[in-house]
Amino acid sequence: MFVHIKKILLNLTILCLFFNIVILIVGVFSRHVFNSSPIWVDEAMRYILIGSVMLMSGVLINTNEHMRISILDKFTKSNLSFTISLYRHLMTIFVSIFIMYSSFRYATSITSFNTIGLGVSKSIPLYLLPIGFFLSLCFLLLN
Repeated sequence: MFVHIKKILLNLTILCLFFNIVILIVGVFSRHVFNSSPIWVDEAMRYILIGSVMLMSGVLINTNEHMRISILDKFTKSNLSFTISLYRHLMTIFVSIFIMYSSFRYATSITSFNTIGLGVSKSIPLYLLPIGFFLSLCFLLLN
């Protein structure tokens, strides 16, 4: 089941990046043909890129490919390796919980404000952050 979730998230990320490229091509085409780009292009690309990053962050944490403090890995051959690994794991869990909670509270607090380009509630793209950190937390706890 764990492998299936990874494949689903990878496919969703690829789909997001594909849509991002399509929107980029539409923006460039309209800029060169009509001398103006739609106002929603920049916003849509930004939100789709954030969504693709947040969808994949948990998978990358699980496969040890996410960014982290690599200087701590130099101690993995010593007696402190288990302690350092446990500390890093617990700190990542606590930071994920804190950011998930904070971003969810912030996203719910701005539901009445709309974006300029897309005209949707600003909370819709901001819900990508707690979703991404929730997925990261799930992968951390299952690791």
